Amino acid sequence: MRQVWSRDGMNKATILDWSESFDAMRIVPRLVLFGYLIWAALTIDRLFNWYMGLPIAAQTVQASGFCLGACGVVSGMAGVIYRIYANTGRSWDTQGRVTTSSTTTEVTK
Repeated sequence: MRQVWSRDGMNKATILDWSESFDAMRIVPRLVLFGYLIWAALTIDRLFNWYMGLPIAAQTVQASGFCLGACGVVSGMAGVIYRIYANTGRSWDTQGRVTTSSTTTEVTK
């Protein structure tokens, strides 16, 4: 393989190999997913602590509904975030899907 050097002395092929490896490992989407999960856990914890810290007289149906609705939205977004993570990235399937099937026959005498 021929080495291609740019004007500033950088090996272009090496940089492209490193960037392809970085992309294949999906570091940024994994960090986003991990960061979201931490944020969601902290947000739900704060919501429940807020609700449990309310005086008994203030723990009304409206406060319960707000806490439940906010937790539902935060946890519901997890499916969307994960779907974005799972549906993006490179397809490693170069040959197409391979399916196998087996049949059995019974011989009776």
